[in-house]
Amino acid sequence: MSTGQLVGYRTELTVSALPSSSLPTEDLLKRSDKAVQLLGYSLKQVVREPVEQASAHEIRYRVPGAAVGDASLHISVNWSGDQLASITSEWSIPEDYRAAMAHQDNTANAIQTYGYMVVSFIMGLISIILAVVFRKKVKFRSATMWVLTIISCGISILHVINLIPGVAMLSLSRAVSFDAILFTTLLQIALTIIQGGVTLYFSLVTGKHLWQRTPYPSIMPTWSDASFGQQLVDAFWRGLCFAGVLLGLQSIIFTGLEYSVQAWSSTDAENSPLNLTIPAFFPLVAWVAAISEETFFRLFGVGLLRKLVRNTWIAAIIPTFVWAAGHVTYPIYPYYSRPVELMILGFVFVWIMVRYNFWTALFAHLMLDTLLMVISYLLEGTAQGMTLGLIYLLLPVILVYAIRYFKEKKTGIGIDEKPKL
Repeated sequence: MSTGQLVGYRTELTVSALPSSSLPTEDLLKRSDKAVQLLGYSLKQVVREPVEQASAHEIRYRVPGAAVGDASLHISVNWSGDQLASITSEWSIPEDYRAAMAHQDNTANAIQTYGYMVVSFIMGLISIILAVVFRKKVKFRSATMWVLTIISCGISILHVINLIPGVAMLSLSRAVSFDAILFTTLLQIALTIIQGGVTLYFSLVTGKHLWQRTPYPSIMPTWSDASFGQQLVDAFWRGLCFAGVLLGLQSIIFTGLEYSVQAWSSTDAENSPLNLTIPAFFPLVAWVAAISEETFFRLFGVGLLRKLVRNTWIAAIIPTFVWAAGHVTYPIYPYYSRPVELMILGFVFVWIMVRYNFWTALFAHLMLDTLLMVISYLLEGTAQGMTLGLIYLLLPVILVYAIRYFKEKKTGIGIDEKPKL
């Protein structure tokens, strides 16, 4: 990624089966040796596997110096007739490790499917039903709700399009044109509009309504409130402070998990910004996470169950678990590591929301995720990376102060007349 050195080669073939080479074995091996050298290896660094263990079109090499534990690095040189078809590097992973990871991943996928996706779908339906039930009491024309929905849904759609090349390569193992996956992309966009747009909007308006007859009726100030601008600024700075606290708490939790259950993390190509069409857009996803998750699982989820159990903390258990289950497939193991972490952080977010307001929790979530997403840009040491990281960190500051300025200009409240919290 930093030197531009060749790490692999593959040509797209028009036939499914590779024809055997007509070259003499000695010539085929010499040409394969030269192909390996294209990757930067000297022939002293590799050991060619016996020809009888290779197929008629594949020559394999082992790299002894690259062994990691029981895993070994191999290079595969494939021929299509007399033409070089591919040079690829791959790790041979011990079977017991593969089995253990398959168990972890299968369990995580089941938890995400039934604990997150199914329950989230049900919650979305409930938000729509409640919007109909409370249609005479809910304020559907709130500009604040529309703006939040448009921001979150718009960025989600942008991210779906941004994911296309990485998803195509990871799922199809070959480069494809945009037209070839157009239907899949349009289907994903349609689902995003439903989940990230329609149900988000109804969760916002009904969630705010659910809290109005509780000890926290002003949990979500909106543009119609006279002091909204100043409240938003105060919520941002409080949220920024809490983001630092949450970051430290997250580190403590992971350290505890590492020493108690030997938790560890891996890399995941699907979550790498390097596989996006425009990597610079990746930190925008922090806005989606902050808006949608604080709405679905805190404002709406906790608000809904609180009407049934009359206790905020008992009401927070199920929505917080569902939120945690949505992150269980991240490459952090054992599979229950992230749910443990997020159950703790989730209750902190609930406390922030009821102690201060929805916006404080949203900004705490936003700044925590933004910092985690831009840290790689800041640490890469380039002017471009530093600039990009600072832009994303400063963007919320600029927005909240701009909103306060326009709100005060509209209401006529001067800088010395701002109401105090």
